[in-house]
Amino acid sequence: MKLLKKIRKIATLYEPPTGSAVIRLRFPCTIENIREISILTDFVLAKDKTYATVEKTLDNLLKLKNYGYSIGESLRIWGNTEYLIEKHRKKIGVLPCVGGTYLPYQEKGIIYTDMLGGNSLIADEPGLGKTIQALGWVQLRKRLPVLIITTASMKEKWAEEANKWTDVGDSYVLYGAKLKKVPDVPIYIVNYDLLRYHVAFLQSKAFQTVIIDECHKIKNETAQRTKACMKIVRFIPHHILLSGTPIEKAPAELYTSIKILKPQLFPSKYKYLHRYCNPKHNGFAWTFDGGTNTEELYELLCANLMIRRKKKDELKNLPEKTYTFIPLPLTNQKEYDLCEKDFLTYVRNQVEEELVQSISSNLKEEYQRLITIDEEQLEYLKKVREEKASPLSQIEALKQLCVKGKMEAVIRWIEDFLESGEKLIVFCEHIFVVDALMESFKKVAVKIDGSVHPKKRKDIVDRFQNDKKIRLFIGNEAAQEGITLTAASNVAIVEFPWVPSDLDQRVDRAHRIGQKNAVMVWYLGTRNTIEEKIVRLLDRRRKLVNSVIEGKGTKSKDLIGELIGLYTKGLTGFKK
Repeated sequence: MKLLKKIRKIATLYEPPTGSAVIRLRFPCTIENIREISILTDFVLAKDKTYATVEKTLDNLLKLKNYGYSIGESLRIWGNTEYLIEKHRKKIGVLPCVGGTYLPYQEKGIIYTDMLGGNSLIADEPGLGKTIQALGWVQLRKRLPVLIITTASMKEKWAEEANKWTDVGDSYVLYGAKLKKVPDVPIYIVNYDLLRYHVAFLQSKAFQTVIIDECHKIKNETAQRTKACMKIVRFIPHHILLSGTPIEKAPAELYTSIKILKPQLFPSKYKYLHRYCNPKHNGFAWTFDGGTNTEELYELLCANLMIRRKKKDELKNLPEKTYTFIPLPLTNQKEYDLCEKDFLTYVRNQVEEELVQSISSNLKEEYQRLITIDEEQLEYLKKVREEKASPLSQIEALKQLCVKGKMEAVIRWIEDFLESGEKLIVFCEHIFVVDALMESFKKVAVKIDGSVHPKKRKDIVDRFQNDKKIRLFIGNEAAQEGITLTAASNVAIVEFPWVPSDLDQRVDRAHRIGQKNAVMVWYLGTRNTIEEKIVRLLDRRRKLVNSVIEGKGTKSKDLIGELIGLYTKGLTGFKK
């Protein structure tokens, strides 16, 4: 009996290695104590009856408080935030939404931002829709004009999302160091590297809201981009900052962001760095790599300015697979347009049915030959007279012009993604693309293509699955079967296959038994090109096939036929 009196009733936040976070309970093991908590949702009692777990919900937490449980600090902060969000929700009522439907946790992110007066750090893991939440607050309060600062590879995507999730008007994307005539619009979008060129112009717009995407990009206070950013945002009243970078790994990267949102929280940078950023003196200077006292920092940020959710905690709200098109710019746009114009002229002079039949009859053999095309062959295809080149050769030339023109942006996008700390699977078609990516990421990447001996495949997969330093897997058709890559829940498609079942095979390297997260599929494509047509046709075919006969593919000539049909009808793009 004396032992039972020493044991307190304690509730803490617990994150298991796999699965969503739960409330963990320690209590004197009596029938009465077990009975009172057994009614809580998802109640699980340990075999030795030394502890129990229940679902992490506000309702469960409030009941535990009534039962006399002492609440741990992390759980208390989470519960307090949830309570305030629900209280604020009642003041707001129904959130206005024009782009679709907000997921429950996205609604909370919007309400949390509003609760803090339009000043917050949304630090959700990649794929949970930080963009939607930031634009959701813009739609709610319409504090205009709005400035969106992001990476170069994401400017076009932000423009599309702003058009989808708000009804405030047009957005304008800034390009280049010299501005031409800039229209007066409610939303302006600029990338970090251009900020220093446009400080005076952006200051003159009297922005009311700024959204800073990937805010860890302004981690270095002495960098030109950071100095320019601070000059621009200093007098803007509302700041919504977004970052998926784990706080625990790189707290030094967020000091500038904290300074923007709530400078009084850590007025001394010196004290912040020495308390939370793993300070070490190398004999010449201090270094701040990694984190210390990160649990304390996390609690302080959550209590003051940050909301962070993980995919594993939101699985019930997420589809098993989510597909997102990331529009990337072409560096060879004029060259592509000229080649496509020649192709349009060619196909319009042909009979569609005969053209499709001629392609389909030798599709497999010719495509396998074209898949290894090199620079010399590509130049030939661009220069040869259209009537002497097969239509599939010309389609392949267009595809390769796309991938060559977007490679710089692809590499930037992958670099930005890897900063989140998550692993990534990338699928390509051509060997030269695989090689280019391996050259750019050789320190953190492994690959499987046709050049890899079958006996080495297992070792390569094991390295990706188990080695924390290996964060990128690069593959092509040779890697789309027989391997499991569940260490990643993000798949980027750089080049697109003709057959929907091939696309599914590639995505399913991550979406297999053992995967604990929803899988995010990122189409790294180019707008108003043959790539966009192929992506949309692939998605259309994939959805059709899945709705009729689960798992059965469609013939490649069907998709080719639809593609040719678009060109013969004179369609150069899809409506967005």
